[in-house]
Amino acid sequence: MVVALGAVAAVASLSNGQGQPAAGHPPGTGHPPATGHPPATSQPAASTTSTTTRAQALARLLSDVSVAPPDGARHQPLSTVVTVRASGAQLVSVRVTRSPDGVPLAGGYDPSTGTWRSIGHLLPATTYTVHYRVSGAGGLSAQGSSSFETAPPAEVVTATVFPTPGISVGVGQPIVVRFSHPVGTYAAQQAVLSRFQVAMSKPVPGGWHWFSPVELHFRPSSYWPVGEQVQLTGDLDHWDIGGGAWGEGTVSTAFVVGDSHISTVNLLTHRMVVTDNGQVIYDWPISAGRAQYPSMDGAHLVLDRESVVRMDSATVGIPVNSPNGYDELVYWDVHIADSGEYVHAAPWDVSVQGSENVSHGCINLSPARAETFFRFSRVGDIVNVVNGPRPPVMGDHGVMDWSFGPAVTWSPAKVVQLTTPVALLPTTSLPPPPGVPYYGPTLPPASTSTSAPTPASTAPAPAPTPAPTSAPATTAAPAPAPTSAPATTSAPATTSVPAPAGTPAVSATTFAPATTRAQPPSPSHLAPAP
Repeated sequence: MVVALGAVAAVASLSNGQGQPAAGHPPGTGHPPATGHPPATSQPAASTTSTTTRAQALARLLSDVSVAPPDGARHQPLSTVVTVRASGAQLVSVRVTRSPDGVPLAGGYDPSTGTWRSIGHLLPATTYTVHYRVSGAGGLSAQGSSSFETAPPAEVVTATVFPTPGISVGVGQPIVVRFSHPVGTYAAQQAVLSRFQVAMSKPVPGGWHWFSPVELHFRPSSYWPVGEQVQLTGDLDHWDIGGGAWGEGTVSTAFVVGDSHISTVNLLTHRMVVTDNGQVIYDWPISAGRAQYPSMDGAHLVLDRESVVRMDSATVGIPVNSPNGYDELVYWDVHIADSGEYVHAAPWDVSVQGSENVSHGCINLSPARAETFFRFSRVGDIVNVVNGPRPPVMGDHGVMDWSFGPAVTWSPAKVVQLTTPVALLPTTSLPPPPGVPYYGPTLPPASTSTSAPTPASTAPAPAPTPAPTSAPATTAAPAPAPTSAPATTSAPATTSVPAPAGTPAVSATTFAPATTRAQPPSPSHLAPAP
């Protein structure tokens, strides 16, 4: 911005900035008027008799101006105060702008000291240009400029987001933003929330929660409506995090919510009820965690899927050669907790599925049922585990978004109408990798609320021998489902689908401002159990 300073009755420029007389002011032999008396308006003032003496007079006038930081200064701290002072001249205006966008720096003039001082905040790694205009005796007027650069930030902070653009997710999937540097203060956390915008095709209430200084989640007050299209955009540039750390870059994603897949695992009845858009399609016998290793209660998210996982008890402190040890290649794995819980194939305990819990914490199915559930599932689907002795663990990405009710406070977010439809990426169904047992076409949906029992597989447990192996995911942000996930091709629905009778409902949450500091998540572990 331009700040006019002082009272100058008349300003007559004697130079065009290139050492030449200004138009309409030929060289003359007149004398400048007395100091403080502006020239008569009928005759422009002439204080010099040649181009050289005019240039010298203007140079002397500009030499009376002192600017800090000096012209060409580099690596200036962000606490720098820009000052402009004219000792033997009158400041007429000062304007400080940053490059390349030309945004002005706020400031003010103190007539008691004759100094202009900046009061705005400087940005890191930025060039600022100081423009000033001064006047002197005899109507002399001159313009000058200088520039300086600020120091780069001590830490550049970026962010990643999940879901990734163009995928279809389950009705429970939160938006997960992970930062490359801790955002440890309430002020910085609130500042970045104001930089995010959430748009939906059918806006519903939603809110934000910091689960740790590096992890921020957004979720609706209850499960997403089927067919909802969601977009997140955010600009981190010029975000002051504190301690010399500054944000950089943008955050953007857009995704679609697929069909409502909500399953309920009852640890007392040893049954798993699977629903599709509110309709029960399977009611299967299962075996869950034994008394020593109980399965965790709570509304679990499907974090990812793998057709084969090597499960090694040594990763959770159980020696492989001990009575409870194991080292197995386990197939058709749907990952539902950081602690290593999966819904997977367990041909070794089919005989007790439906009557006894014998696993190390996972939900065991017959191989055919496990393959069917694997192909049915997508990231963000809900698996409710109920009636068990082990409560959900805060910090476990499988359960922390939907299992704690009022214990987790979500700050209300402004949601706007989505104006551009979300384009889904094409999906390709790939065959299972070599070594994975394949049981042919997956089970058809049940024709009644309870499916007919499927013949149990009597195949022996797979040997832990060569085959593609992988450790289950332990990263904080959930990973997208493999490309074999079913593609969403139907037109988005416009209403949400209720959970089936008997399924623990997730009550709508009234969002209120957070009252406690976010805590870091507890450590995650590898898969504990087949």
